[in-house]
Order: sequence, then C-alpha cells, then structure tokens
Amino acid sequence: MTRPVDLAARLGGDEFALWLEDADAAATGRRAAALCAAALSLSPWPPGRQGPQLSFSIGGAVRAAGAPQGPDALVAAADAAMYAVKRGGRGHWRLAPPPRAEMAG
Repeated sequence: MTRPVDLAARLGGDEFALWLEDADAAATGRRAAALCAAALSLSPWPPGRQGPQLSFSIGGAVRAAGAPQGPDALVAAADAAMYAVKRGGRGHWRLAPPPRAEMAG
C-alpha cells in the first residue's frame, strides 16, 4: 500500500512509520483510512482458530510547506495522535493538529 517514493520503517515493537512523500492532509487521511480498512481483511490466526481481530491505530502528522518541522517533531506529533486513537478505542486514525505559527516578538 505504498508508492515507490514512500518510505516504510519499523520504529520498534509494534510501531511503524510511513513517510508519504508530497502528501497533504487529505491524502494522508485517505491512506490511513485505507490501512485501517485493510487490517479488517487480515487474519493473524491459522484456519480454524479464533482470536482478536487485528486492527491498526494510526496517528499522522503533516508538515506544512516551508515549516521548520524536522522528522523527529513529525514523528512525535504522529505518535501523540496515535496514542489519542488508542485511548479512544483503537482501530482508527487521527491527524495531529498543525503546528501553531510562531508568534512574532
């Protein structure tokens, strides 16, 4: 479910990251929704055995054009959004709010 320009990586444990090159908030939301839907078709159990349904809890973050956010800040924002999803029942996705503009001082 990735394009050749995207990058998928395992962060550790059961956490993964997907860098969507040139994706805006709408495209990111569509991809997250598609991944959540695809999880419903996956079965981690052998035929004839039952267990809990596999689901994805996805947090996303989008860097605004020209924003100074680096990869670490984006991962932290996406991680916070993902934990908000887990607190709300899992199996869904959420985008982190865009960073607030720096106040001129």
